[in-house]
Amino acid sequence: AVFIVVAPLSIAGTATQEIKIVRLAITATMAGMGLFIYRSDSFRGMTKGFTAFAILFTISGLWSDDIRWALFNKGMFLLAVLGGIYMATTTRNKDELSKGIRVLAFTGTLAGFLLFLAYLINPDANTSGDRLAVAGMNANTIGSSAAPMFILSFFLGLSHQGFKTRLFCFGSATLLAIIILGTGS
Repeated sequence: AVFIVVAPLSIAGTATQEIKIVRLAITATMAGMGLFIYRSDSFRGMTKGFTAFAILFTISGLWSDDIRWALFNKGMFLLAVLGGIYMATTTRNKDELSKGIRVLAFTGTLAGFLLFLAYLINPDANTSGDRLAVAGMNANTIGSSAAPMFILSFFLGLSHQGFKTRLFCFGSATLLAIIILGTGS
């Protein structure tokens, strides 16, 4: 959940080196905890395919003009993917996984609300061309951070029985969909 908030901030045009280091530390800790503490080695189903995609996506940074930064940024994606896989494969039951997903979805909703609020306060300063680019952040970064939160919120809306929770989740998914469309990602 912290990664979802820190990742876009660490790529913003005015990001400090400390924020970028925090992002690296969070993703490395997340993947490391899953691998070494929980000793998760039970890759099932599409997990292998998604892991292979993440590795190939990371390796594709070798064809970039600035190989070092390309591998660093794509490596963040790989570490986040591995951390998510380890979290999912080490949960003991559906309820425990659902609690983790709720925390991520609520964090994504908060981040989406803050982005939308920043845009409403000053639309001209928070766009780049015709795309949403709050606080100098890359529009694609905002969209790619909002996309998994949209999926989680929509999934929670479909899977939970309570009316208030469903309303909140579908409202969150709608807000995040607007942000994704606004960024043109």
